[in-house]
Amino acid sequence: MKKTVLGILFLFAVGAFAQTELPRFETYLGYDFTRVNSAINVPAFSANGGIGEFALNINKWLGAVASFPIVHNGNIGGFHVEQTLFGYMFGPRVNLRFGHIIPSGEALFGATHDSRSFRGVPITLVGNGTVITLPQRITSDATDFSMLAGGALDLVINKNVSFRPIKLDYYLTRFQPIFIPNLGSINRNRNQNNLLYSTGINFRFGR
Repeated sequence: MKKTVLGILFLFAVGAFAQTELPRFETYLGYDFTRVNSAINVPAFSANGGIGEFALNINKWLGAVASFPIVHNGNIGGFHVEQTLFGYMFGPRVNLRFGHIIPSGEALFGATHDSRSFRGVPITLVGNGTVITLPQRITSDATDFSMLAGGALDLVINKNVSFRPIKLDYYLTRFQPIFIPNLGSINRNRNQNNLLYSTGINFRFGR
């Protein structure tokens, strides 16, 4: 009986150690909701998409992270403006590891690519008794500085997988907006103070 109890305790100890052992690499895949401040008279809008991250754990507390969020909105404030944001940011993450609960904080820096388009004035062609209306769409794109500053909470399920119920970041971008008549002043570079929320699964590899 004594040997059986000791064996059970040993198995629990091994299992607990395996689940809290430091992974060398982590890959996060999740849903991304971003609240975007346009910084012009177009109202703030929501965009949805996904996010992927790769982390290298230097030690128990410190990691190096690459983050790649992408979101899209197809109709902003009724203005028929489409916008897709794709970011790539890099920097340090500090992890506080309390067994199966891992809160973290980060400051990541890089750039975001913004693809924008909006409906222009249609062109009508008349000839040989035929009338053809060609829809117009004005497009532009830009890449500029961006930053993520915030944190996340991971709940370890086992040694290879953790669930991230919340990742919340202040998402700074710095774009020169499209100038649309009656929707703001002449273009100026300005900050867009955005908010990024994400949830998903974090995969843990290597020890």
